[in-house]
Amino acid sequence: DIHRFAYVAYLCEITEQLVLGQGVERGIYEALVRSLDGVVGAGQGPEVLRRYELELLGHLGLLPTLGACCVCGAAPAHNPAAFTVPYDVVRGGVLCGAHADAGTPTVDTAVLEAARMLQGGAVEALVAAPASVRRGVRDLCLHVVRKNLHRPLRSAEFFRQLAQDTGTREG
Repeated sequence: DIHRFAYVAYLCEITEQLVLGQGVERGIYEALVRSLDGVVGAGQGPEVLRRYELELLGHLGLLPTLGACCVCGAAPAHNPAAFTVPYDVVRGGVLCGAHADAGTPTVDTAVLEAARMLQGGAVEALVAAPASVRRGVRDLCLHVVRKNLHRPLRSAEFFRQLAQDTGTREG
């Protein structure tokens, strides 16, 4: 299965790049094995990639703050009309009203909720989510992953080519 191959390649590549010669702690190893088993053994899809990205980022101390302002710990500023929260990948997560300005990018509250549930291991929540939320979680994770890479991911180009050739989803 070419999709499973692509997912396995991606999991291994981001692990190699983000861990980069450091001793692999047990938690990272267990998360990788669980994810590989989910892809190869259980035939899970992109949701297992998102769960692993969040787990890996957490083990490496790179996980964005999703529930409170990443600067001061206050409740994030919500835009109830747009259902969004200010989010800054450079500063490390969601922002409160005091630390966000008019130009701060935002993230959909449904995306944040799905990412928090995924962090807690609820993979099925992402599977059942609308496509826009799944894409939002993917983008949220990939922004943080890419920020910490030493070179572009070869597997990302493979996903794009695979999606183009088969007309299926990207990883």
